[in-house]
Amino acid sequence: MATMSDDMVLVKLDFSNAFNSLRRDRLLKNVADRMPSLYRFCWLSYANTTSLQFRESTVLSAEGAQQGDPLGPLLFCMTIQPLLQSLSSELAAAYMDDVTLAGNKSTVADDINTISTVGPSYRLQNNLSKCEAISRAGLHYAVIGGFEV
Repeated sequence: MATMSDDMVLVKLDFSNAFNSLRRDRLLKNVADRMPSLYRFCWLSYANTTSLQFRESTVLSAEGAQQGDPLGPLLFCMTIQPLLQSLSSELAAAYMDDVTLAGNKSTVADDINTISTVGPSYRLQNNLSKCEAISRAGLHYAVIGGFEV
């Protein structure tokens, strides 16, 4: 932090229940556009609501990647990649649903606004309890909705 200039910030964002919330239509369109040879297989898995059984209970799964699907992480990451590529921060990196942004405060704030505005079209919402910002002034929590560093 001591080497950061006053106008720099690093922000960690986390999406709430991201894998289970991601819009399947976006997921399938992304596969069709970028990996057409895989599309038919993914369509069989994700085009319709799936009935998941747990003892006597049935849960309908209509959104997100299926838990346990070995392709789930790839499908999730491919689907949100265009959103990440639209950001302008010096550093815009993600590992699954954990996004890290770093750079000039105003640029990072603009990128947070983009994620907050565009994210819901993917059915992605920031998990405020896991968001934090690091600046020369120190560590701050719940940066979304009150971006102050």
